[in-house]
Amino acid sequence: MNDFNSLQTVLVDWFDTPLKDLPRELRQRIQNDLFPLPWDSLSSEQRRSAASQWDQLNDPVLAEGKEYWWNLYTYKTAIEREIETLKGNDADPNAADSRERLVGLENILRHLKRALSHPEDAKRARETLALAGIAPTGEYSYVVADTPYPKALRLLTKYLQATPDEIAAWVFLGPKLGGLAAYTNANELDQPPRFHFDAPNADEHDFDYLPPLMGLWFCSAHLDSFEPGERFLTGRALMEKWREVPGIDPEAFIRAKIAESRLQDIHPVTGLTQGSCPGDDSFPPIAHGLFSRSEIKAIEALDFGGGELGKVVSPSITADRDTALQDVANTIAKQWKLNNRKRFSKRDIAEKLAQSDEWGEMKAIRIERILRKEW
Repeated sequence: MNDFNSLQTVLVDWFDTPLKDLPRELRQRIQNDLFPLPWDSLSSEQRRSAASQWDQLNDPVLAEGKEYWWNLYTYKTAIEREIETLKGNDADPNAADSRERLVGLENILRHLKRALSHPEDAKRARETLALAGIAPTGEYSYVVADTPYPKALRLLTKYLQATPDEIAAWVFLGPKLGGLAAYTNANELDQPPRFHFDAPNADEHDFDYLPPLMGLWFCSAHLDSFEPGERFLTGRALMEKWREVPGIDPEAFIRAKIAESRLQDIHPVTGLTQGSCPGDDSFPPIAHGLFSRSEIKAIEALDFGGGELGKVVSPSITADRDTALQDVANTIAKQWKLNNRKRFSKRDIAEKLAQSDEWGEMKAIRIERILRKEW
């Protein structure tokens, strides 16, 4: 016979009550059983969830998977608190990094709630999270690696007109330096490992950084709101571009700018090129490297006097694409004004565009950033 004293049952009428107003025996029970959770800092729904999780951990009938359920609840509580912080006055919800983090956390929270809705079935909860690609990577951190490289390439090409070479550079840099995190085997592992480029075999000198991209997975929440910290041009393209300048030896000029510390060469596999390490054939030629567009533009403005060269390397979200999207948005807004009396915002228009056939592959959050008008 199960004589278990359910915390959720004894508190059923008290989840909206502050701790100081509870009967003494309930107050003592909460302080003992839910320590160190701060009762007064939790919403009534969080309190109910905490009591439910305590029951699941302590009821002998639900003994299987106690630690698993408690960890899930702990993760869920931490994510809820971070979401509240991001939405509060201490953080700017419109900042790119805050919005990106918020979108990712809300996506994770949705799947966690679905998993926690079946406390009687630990296997089902694990399957729910596995299908969503969610796995713990730290104390309160998750990876949602649900987008294979071909789809990520298509999205980033549409969003940013990105090239495969740029994606390789962003993966090399990682999120902390304005790039992207990528993972391997996300289709078969609960905790997909983070991808890092390997150094080339000393005998083979294989400097090709594009083949490793083919098996990578990315987080859709990150892709949807990704704004690169830097755009890149390949060394080959840069040399072709500067070859148009009369009297300039492109490769020698690139070496000179690297020596002046005004131009940085990077390579995802080796880190640098022979531009920084001349004569060392363990590094790839300059043509195989990647170069910052902002540094290129600054050099052209100072050394060449600006002009058309600077325009070629400007960020590649084209004016044509932006104008077409804005025109469609203006048409929708005009029709909305005719058919509705309710006020509407740029977000409302972005959400309607995200449901259309032409722009449906773009998320509303990205469309809203492109639109230049508020209604």
